[in-house]
Amino acid sequence: MSVCPPPAVSSVAFSSCSPCSLAGRVNMAAPRRSTLPRPLPEGFILTDQKKKWRLGKQIGQGGFGLIYLASRNIDQPTPEDADYVIKVEYKENGPLFSELKFYQRAAKPETMEKWKEEKKLDFLGIPTYWGSGLAEHSGL
Repeated sequence: MSVCPPPAVSSVAFSSCSPCSLAGRVNMAAPRRSTLPRPLPEGFILTDQKKKWRLGKQIGQGGFGLIYLASRNIDQPTPEDADYVIKVEYKENGPLFSELKFYQRAAKPETMEKWKEEKKLDFLGIPTYWGSGLAEHSGL
């Protein structure tokens, strides 16, 4: 996927994790605090470096991004009880860079499991980082 899209196409950063998602690729421009990304269509397929993800319905939004249900099974609609969510933000969002670096270092599945075992915890209230990428969609 291109880092510099043509003018008619907007780019959004995305990441995948369970139960919540926070990450993406960043251009260190100032954040777009007043503008959320335009919604992606349900069923839209996102591809990171290793996996493909099917977007389900939008389930939330925050100050910078939109949250969607997601599934690794791209051949069927995303169920209402999906195991994953994806956060979509504009790549120009500066704070996204800090989120991404934290989750890449601290929230990988094996890192999270090791920490929980060491601390004898059943649950750690940090979303697991499964991947990130840059997407372009002509409808944005």
